[in-house]
Amino acid sequence: MEPQSAAFDRARTTLHSLGFPAIAPRLHAAGIGIDRAVLGGSHSVAVYPPIDSLTLLDPARAVAGLDFGTETSLYVHIPFCETRCTFCHYAVQHYKGRQPAGAANPAVHRYIEALKRELGLWAARLGDTTISSIYIGGGTPLVLEAAELRDILTTIRGACRVARDAEVCVEGSPLTITADGGRDKLQRLRADGVTRLSFGVQSFNDEVLRYAARGYKRDVPIRAAEIAAALFDNWNWI
Repeated sequence: MEPQSAAFDRARTTLHSLGFPAIAPRLHAAGIGIDRAVLGGSHSVAVYPPIDSLTLLDPARAVAGLDFGTETSLYVHIPFCETRCTFCHYAVQHYKGRQPAGAANPAVHRYIEALKRELGLWAARLGDTTISSIYIGGGTPLVLEAAELRDILTTIRGACRVARDAEVCVEGSPLTITADGGRDKLQRLRADGVTRLSFGVQSFNDEVLRYAARGYKRDVPIRAAEIAAALFDNWNWI
C-alpha cells in the first residue's frame, strides 16, 4: 500500500499540473464544481451521519409537534456570498453586494420579502415564547446593505417577543468587513443593536486559501480582526 504522505504528494503534484489552486476561483465563478451526488454523503464534518443516510420527514407534521418553551433562539439564513468556496455544499447564490449607484438585486429583494413573511408565520407560532438570542448567518449576511439587515431586525422585533438583553449576532467575512464602507456598515449595525460579530477565516495559509477559493490572502482576515476588535467587545472568527 502506498504511504499516505506519498499519496498526498502525488495528488498535490497532479493538482498543480492542472493549474490548481490558482484556477479554482475562475472555475467557481463560472459555476463549475464537484457534484457531491457522485461521491455520496454530505462531505461535511459538521453533519453526521451523512445527509443521504437520514430519513425524510413531513415538514408540516414535524413543525406541528414543536414545543418552543418559555425561551428559544432564532436563526435567520442569508444565502448570498461574495465568493463560491470550493468546500461549500450549501445552496448559496453568488452576490458581491450592491454596487455604487446600482439598482437593488431582484433576487435579494425577493428573498428578504419572503423571509419577512416567513418570520411573521413563525412569530404567530411562537406566541409568548421569548427569543433570547438572534443569529443571522449564511451565506454571508454582511454582503447585504445595512438598511436591509436593519429591515430584517426590525421585522423580528416587531413580530416577536425579544428579550431586552438578547444577543444579536451577524455573520460576515474578511472580504465584507475590509471592503470599502465595511467599517461604516458595522458601525450602523452596532447602532441597530447588533451585539456580536462572527466571521470565517478557515486558514492563514495562503495556499490553503487559494484551494478553498476564499478570494483573499492571510493579511485580509488580520485586518478584519483589527476592525472587529475596534468596534465590538464580543466578536469571533472561525
